[in-house]
Amino acid sequence: MTTSLFNANGTGTSTISGNLAVSGSGSYGSLFATSALFPTVRISGDAYVDGILSIQGETSFASNVYLGSDLNASGTLFSNQIRVQDLAQILGDFSVEGEAAVGQSLSVGTNVSVGGTLITGGEATFDNVVVQNNSMFNGDFSVFGEATFSTATIGSLVLSTSGISPGEGFESIHFSGYGVGAGLHLASSGLLIAGTEIPLGVDSIFGVSQGEQNRASYLQIVSADSGAGEGNGSIIGLTAGADPDFLIANSENGAILFMTNGLERARISAFGGLSLGLSSPPDEGYILQLDNSSSSRAKSYGWDTYSDGRVKSGIYDLGYGLKEVLALNPKSFLHHSSKFDEEGNLILGEGYPEIGFIAQEVYEIVPDVVHKPRDESKGLWGLDYGKFSTILVSAIKELNNKIESLNRGGENISSGPSSCRGVSGRADIPAGVYSYEVSMTWPSSCVWGPIITLTPTDYINSPYRVSEVSGNGFLIELESSQDKQVGFYWHAYESSVSDPVVIPIPTQNPPPQNTEEQVSATPLLEASSQEVSPPEVLNESLEPTSGGVDIPKDLISDEPQGGVEVVVGQSESS
Repeated sequence: MTTSLFNANGTGTSTISGNLAVSGSGSYGSLFATSALFPTVRISGDAYVDGILSIQGETSFASNVYLGSDLNASGTLFSNQIRVQDLAQILGDFSVEGEAAVGQSLSVGTNVSVGGTLITGGEATFDNVVVQNNSMFNGDFSVFGEATFSTATIGSLVLSTSGISPGEGFESIHFSGYGVGAGLHLASSGLLIAGTEIPLGVDSIFGVSQGEQNRASYLQIVSADSGAGEGNGSIIGLTAGADPDFLIANSENGAILFMTNGLERARISAFGGLSLGLSSPPDEGYILQLDNSSSSRAKSYGWDTYSDGRVKSGIYDLGYGLKEVLALNPKSFLHHSSKFDEEGNLILGEGYPEIGFIAQEVYEIVPDVVHKPRDESKGLWGLDYGKFSTILVSAIKELNNKIESLNRGGENISSGPSSCRGVSGRADIPAGVYSYEVSMTWPSSCVWGPIITLTPTDYINSPYRVSEVSGNGFLIELESSQDKQVGFYWHAYESSVSDPVVIPIPTQNPPPQNTEEQVSATPLLEASSQEVSPPEVLNESLEPTSGGVDIPKDLISDEPQGGVEVVVGQSESS
């Protein structure tokens, strides 16, 4: 036993089989073991050091080592490599340039610095820890300050209750800010929880929770392109409240895609349209769109269309009827699945037998039931087959009038000959204009004068009417001009009178030529210089010809007179 400096600085070996106490009585001393060969110090018993234990070589303790075991002392351990089979308790710094291994618990009162691998068989408690290589803790791991684990190639933190063999693992890892109980929690089941310490379910993999009421809880995903912060990227979570909604949100001006098996199955576009099965972005003219294929079928017990009279204005009897039905050409065909490529080319797939109409043909007869795509390189023409029922009802009523007229003794049929199919067109009235002239050529096959019907293409905040109807055209008048362009589909059809009026066909003064401000309409039949009576039923040819009908001014009034009727459309505000 010595109460002064103990210096093992020779070339031999100093063996201590019992305890090594340096200034065990309370006065501080030092133990230095140095040589050019970096000697090894092995202590088979307990070691108590109240001062500094500095060993340039390897240090091995078969039992416990206490540096600063007196709470008032501050012991420090410096070594290249250290192995402790049992407890290591250090109130000062713990600095090892190489590997450090502790068989049971390691307790360091201040800082831990390990240049190599740090291994503990039991509990590890530090204020601050810096480990340059791997760290393995088989018990509890507590750091009250900063913990750094790094290496040039690989770094890892392994926490385990019984080693790191397959199937064995840690109880849990919890990360939280200062004074915050709820943080990021990784449970032994593999569940990763953010925002709460309460497990969300044994079958869960990831959970996010604020742990408080009336707050939204969500996971935000951002990228370098979207930018970070509120209002960027995408969100998955729950809304606030007692009965929260599940939230999927894209804060960018893009779509939300749903994919299976590597293929897009559904898409919610930036403008709110839902498409199912499309391989290209949907047409913005639709809020719901399915792919053009044989598998794109939908069925339901019922489907209602809004038809409340409170939301309708400009109501008048339909001008379409038997003439339009007779002009339609039902077809049978192969309907092909299709898609558009990136250049806008339409690629056809397999075809399936179907019956129906051709949208482009129907557009020339009844444009109101046809959807024309804004861009034909992105969308297909479509038909609203449900609206055909309205035209069929009108045609049946018209046919019934003919039958009743015949039953009364062969009176003249009130609806006129079926060969007169009238003319149709569209008028787009520029902003600021309240009177707009539409030119047309009344077919020579029509015995009676025209009736004009209008169908607005947009909402119009003004009453409107038709005036100055003749075989050459008519005026559309608005009570007040509009601040934007407004459009009308118009249809001129033959009036219904019980006493037909024969209209002379002009031999001079042909209809005026169209101007840029006029919407032209194509006559459907050749003109004749003779007075006409109801002719035979016309064939289905719709080739455009020239000619027209000049209707006398005295036949035009606000009431049916001489075979001419003016139909006035009016909005709700009138």
